[in-house]
Amino acid sequence: MLTLNQFAVDHGGKLLFKDVQLNLVPTERYGIVGANGSGKSSLLRVLGGIDSSSQGTMGVAKRLTIGLLKQDQFRYENDRVVDVVIQGKTALWAAMQEKEALLAKTHLTDQDNLHFAKLEETIAHYDGYSAESYAQYLLTGLEIKPEYHHGPLKCPLRRLQIARVTRTSIISSTRYYVTR
Repeated sequence: MLTLNQFAVDHGGKLLFKDVQLNLVPTERYGIVGANGSGKSSLLRVLGGIDSSSQGTMGVAKRLTIGLLKQDQFRYENDRVVDVVIQGKTALWAAMQEKEALLAKTHLTDQDNLHFAKLEETIAHYDGYSAESYAQYLLTGLEIKPEYHHGPLKCPLRRLQIARVTRTSIISSTRYYVTR
C-alpha cells in the first residue's frame, strides 16, 4: 500500500495542493487527471522520489517498489519493445546493462569480478532472468503481436499501442510504478 497523509506539494513557490489524504492499494488501478499546471507531474515526481513534498508523510509498504518512466515514446524508438517494458524496473535495467558492458571486456579485474557478482545479485533480486518472458506476457495481454516484441518500438505499431508499451514498462503484479 502507498499512503499519503496531510501531503502538500508546491512547485516554484506555487502551492499545487495541500492536506492530501490518499491510500493506494495494489489491486486497483488509478488515474491522475487535471488541467495543465495543476500538479499531476509534480505529484508523480514526488511519488517517484525525484522531488520532495512540502509537508506531510508518504508511507510505502516494505515490499513496494516505485519506478518512474518518462512517457517520451521517441526516446525509446530504437529500443526493442520488450526492453522498453523491462526499463520500467530501473535498477534491474541498469544492472543488466552494466553486466553486458562487463561481459564485453576482454579482461576482467578482481574489482570487475566483485562488481559482476553484485550485479548478479541485483538481477536475481528483481527476477531479471524471467523479465523478458514476463514483458512478452504483458505485451501479449495488450494485444501487441509477438512478432513486434523483439523489434524496435518505432516498428509499425499504432500510436495507442506505443502508449500502451511505454505504460506497460511500469506494470508489475506486486509492485506500484508511476509514469510521468
